[in-house]
Amino acid sequence: MRSADSKDMQFIRTPVVRRLILMTLNGRANLPAVPLGRFATLLLCSAGAMLFLALMATLFVLREEQTLLFRAHSGLLPKTLQTLGTALLLCACGGAMLASRFKNMVTSDRNLRAYTSLTLVGVVVCGLAFVVVTAREWTLMFDRATVVSRAPADVFQPDVTRKARPAARTTRTPEPVSRPAESLYVTDAAIEQAGPDYVLEGVTAPLPDDVEFDVYRISRPEIAGWSDAVSGRMRVRATDVVTLERHGPHKNVVYASYFALSATTLLLTVGLTLTTIVLLARHLLRKRVYETAANVAILWGFVATAWVFCRMTL
Repeated sequence: MRSADSKDMQFIRTPVVRRLILMTLNGRANLPAVPLGRFATLLLCSAGAMLFLALMATLFVLREEQTLLFRAHSGLLPKTLQTLGTALLLCACGGAMLASRFKNMVTSDRNLRAYTSLTLVGVVVCGLAFVVVTAREWTLMFDRATVVSRAPADVFQPDVTRKARPAARTTRTPEPVSRPAESLYVTDAAIEQAGPDYVLEGVTAPLPDDVEFDVYRISRPEIAGWSDAVSGRMRVRATDVVTLERHGPHKNVVYASYFALSATTLLLTVGLTLTTIVLLARHLLRKRVYETAANVAILWGFVATAWVFCRMTL
């Protein structure tokens, strides 16, 4: 018994066990203290990482099941504006990090306050610019539509430089659909004017008899590969329109995934922009903000990194 008790006492006296006991009893064990703000920042990053990982895992599964659909529609997303938005998020992250380091870089108190104020203003501008760019992306997406009409579109300004490509199927095993006896014409284009007559810019073609058509899955490259396809600016009468399906989140899973990831990033960006505005107001009131600016910079970096990986999955 004594040997067993002595072994237990030796185990309890080990440094790791002693620290655990002290932390349980006293809440501390002479460990370096973690600031509450930094702890909350890391906690938010962990929660956000789990959210984005869940979204990306779902997206990977959807891409594996519907590879052809993603291949046909992902190229129609506004890549240029997405790249601009990524650059704005990275600039906001760098600006917040720079604002937190000015206290170690500038010796003059007047220059310190001026540089910090200008940098925080730049972070706010980048955040607001990202909101504007995202709103522009959504506007461009909702202004595009797939139109099915009974009469051919009146192409008044053809695009002679665009050549037809081979049709790319967007489904693995298309199911037959019922189709009226009359001829139908399919147009995928950007809506320039809506009214009695739709003014569109895109591609239009008569619907072939041997194609299993689904308005939610059809893509512009596939229409361009049909026979008698014409590109350019055109006019379609509203009375001839059978179906008009805009490129919103309800069109198919590709656009739904894009809008879900974009909306999540937008909400986080709006929250961080408001936080930076509060930080700027506190700085103008001559309150210390450098530690908080470092935590905000970590959050900006997390959002920018998550957005880059989300773009890669799309």
